[in-house]
Amino acid sequence: MAHGHYVPLPDRTSRLRPSWLIGDNELAATGADYIALGHWNRPAKVGTVAAYYSGSPEYAGTVNVVQLCADGKVAVTRAPLEIAREPSAVDYT
Repeated sequence: MAHGHYVPLPDRTSRLRPSWLIGDNELAATGADYIALGHWNRPAKVGTVAAYYSGSPEYAGTVNVVQLCADGKVAVTRAPLEIAREPSAVDYT
């Protein structure tokens, strides 16, 4: 599990804080079967390994359902949530 912004080849000299950046090298170095990422509101698969952002449940309206299979593969599907709302309808007060 990691929280940050995925960039395939991060520029560590940019104005973005280096700790926010997650690149392909970091993902591959984990050796993990599956990497759950957080920071993006929209769901996405990133990189060349099994690394996925689930997205914000309220924004995306879904969650990732992850199955680690006996053959070493990972199956990721999306499951809808009934609590999903448009971001403009969320009252943050």
